[in-house]
Amino acid sequence: MSRQNQAAARLGWQIFSTGDRVATRDEINEELQVAELPPISERMFDHYHRLERHGVHEYMPINEFDISLKNGLLDRRSA
Repeated sequence: MSRQNQAAARLGWQIFSTGDRVATRDEINEELQVAELPPISERMFDHYHRLERHGVHEYMPINEFDISLKNGLLDRRSA
């Protein structure tokens, strides 16, 4: 993943996870465009929902999340 995509994923997570309501993928991508970052994919948006369901508060890349889940470091109830 490029640095730009990593920055977009992290900022997208911040936008998704802060505020009174969950931002839509389109809303996140609009803010990323203003920040001159690439849009997030549907897969990344789904990942944000998985992070939220598992009570993760800080952004975690997809592979790191999957390994943590596999190793029992996260609650598996909503995998």
